[in-house]
Amino acid sequence: MNQTEELIKAALARSVENTPHPGPVINALNQRRRRRVRPLVIALIAAATVAAAVAVPVALRQPEASAPPATELPPPVTATGTAKTVPMRYRIPHLPAGFVETGRRSDLDLAEQARTWTKGIQRMTLEVVTSRSPEWEVKLTATGKGGGTDGKTTVAGHPGRLAINEPTYAVLEWRPQPDVLLSLSLWDNDKPADKLMALAQTVEPDNKSVVQAPLRFKTLPDRFTRTAVTVMGDSPDTARTVVEVSVPGREVSMIAASIEDKDEGSHTGAVITPLPDGRAVHLLRLGTVDLTDDQLRELAKGVVVEPAADLSWIGR
Repeated sequence: MNQTEELIKAALARSVENTPHPGPVINALNQRRRRRVRPLVIALIAAATVAAAVAVPVALRQPEASAPPATELPPPVTATGTAKTVPMRYRIPHLPAGFVETGRRSDLDLAEQARTWTKGIQRMTLEVVTSRSPEWEVKLTATGKGGGTDGKTTVAGHPGRLAINEPTYAVLEWRPQPDVLLSLSLWDNDKPADKLMALAQTVEPDNKSVVQAPLRFKTLPDRFTRTAVTVMGDSPDTARTVVEVSVPGREVSMIAASIEDKDEGSHTGAVITPLPDGRAVHLLRLGTVDLTDDQLRELAKGVVVEPAADLSWIGR
């Protein structure tokens, strides 16, 4: 299994909404990471999932009665099925010493986004969920499970909740706008909750940082109406990018696409289509996708390769 396929399979973690407790997931990710000969930063989506599985505060379920009307969300970047430059909505302007950015993920319609920063084995993820997300109501009504301690708090004047599920893991969630839920999680050996509270106060709108996709689909199969792009890596040279097209719903049904520098061989569930420039399009089925290999090859024929993305932000 190649590095990109590891990244793709990590996307399955986004569907873990009923996780009894994030501890086992975290431990499994950490153990898998330690077993790697070459460290891979493939936990962006998994990290966002664990944060999402932790308690979303009861205080955040409904906007306050005096809250203003929901703010107008930015328009979707492109029509479903295409992939171009997508703006990231929020940022942490001043990172803790030693942390660098190693991952960005966004739906093309900006429904959900995530950014990850790492320092050795420490990891911090900022997740953005908007009312465009098909799982918006689920996110707002989820409750903590598995013995974590949590408490109501405020972030920049907005109601939130801090959940501490392990001595080295904490997640803070708050709603800066009625139609936006932010979740900041941190794995750290030294008082992660205190650090989260300080960092959250500085989170601000961005829209200058972007994530770019290496390809787009001219057409997509019926029901595949969600498209997202994920970029992860320790440096621009090692970064891998995946475009996911999926069927909305609780059951995973996803096609993950990437462009490889060379044909790395046949892998279970993957269809590999050579490109004229010597690279290849890899399409991998995840979950309940019932498309045949021939149908995936036809889909690959409609892939348009985009200009090389600017990855200079990775590792900075």
